[in-house]
Amino acid sequence: MQKPSVNWNSLVPLLGTNIASEEARQKSYLLLESYVEGAQRTNGIPDTTASVEAFRIHIKDLDDKDLAILLIHSGFIPDQYGDDSSDETLYSKLVEVMVAEWGQRLGYLTSLPTAKASVEDVTFVHGDAVIVSDVKSYRLGRSQQAPNVKDVIKAEDYNKWLGNRTESLKCGGLVVYASRFDFVKGSDVYLYASNAAPQRRILILFFEHLAFLLINKDKLNNRKIFDILDRYPIFFPKPEKSRAAYWKTTNVELQAVTGADPEVFFDRVQPLVIDCIFYAMERIERRIGETRRALEEELKDMEANELRARLLPAEFLHKCGSDVRRLENIRRFRLERFRPPLG
Repeated sequence: MQKPSVNWNSLVPLLGTNIASEEARQKSYLLLESYVEGAQRTNGIPDTTASVEAFRIHIKDLDDKDLAILLIHSGFIPDQYGDDSSDETLYSKLVEVMVAEWGQRLGYLTSLPTAKASVEDVTFVHGDAVIVSDVKSYRLGRSQQAPNVKDVIKAEDYNKWLGNRTESLKCGGLVVYASRFDFVKGSDVYLYASNAAPQRRILILFFEHLAFLLINKDKLNNRKIFDILDRYPIFFPKPEKSRAAYWKTTNVELQAVTGADPEVFFDRVQPLVIDCIFYAMERIERRIGETRRALEEELKDMEANELRARLLPAEFLHKCGSDVRRLENIRRFRLERFRPPLG
């Protein structure tokens, strides 16, 4: 699939001047990764506390539009990180830090629980009301269009997290993940997300929606997403699996608290998401090319041409097979496959 042409200047009024600069966009794409790579390490393990604090200070200095750009293309774990590695863990934590900063700019008290497990990723407090949030990041090259339900929402976890809070108004939960991993038609994820029972309310927002709320924060009422969760019994009379039904309702609610159309914003910023994905693909392709050239250099002095011809494909597949599969998964699931509109 060919990289589409984009008139980036048309997005400057919405997202600021940096959106029109390829250098600035790519710097944004690599920002979190640069903090992982630059982390102080002991026996190869990054110092999470120091990296998180340095990143927190950095993004606090970003203006709202640059933070919105960062949010829009977030949620993609670099594919070169090892599964369940310390680098992957740190990267995911930096995404959570960014979401916490987003909440602060909307006027909430936010915190990042420090416990290792069995707690929410980010907590939002407004007065005596609380929302507990799970922030999800996935690899672009994963072999499924959408994640497993349990990798998005574990409903009992939210109930437990809310039960541990001391605030009197336990409004519900928020799960944030990248829209390129959404379900095509419906899922139990949307069944959970349309449940209006007390302490069972879990709002889904994509990273684009966080950017939308940030860009429109001056238009918001005081309680913002707290009001949306409070009104769940009104617009979700019963839970259902339909993706279309969920977003039809949620888009109306997002427009009610902002006075702006979230679907228009969502569609306008998709070129940024696609550009980020193509940039990730280009990096994988470069790794493949560099590995192949290194193999060719290694094998060029072999005397037996037949051995060289047989060895190169085998070694290439061994060293680059994962990246080749990732590229195919990205093309198939994130670019070529039709994504139905929200609502």
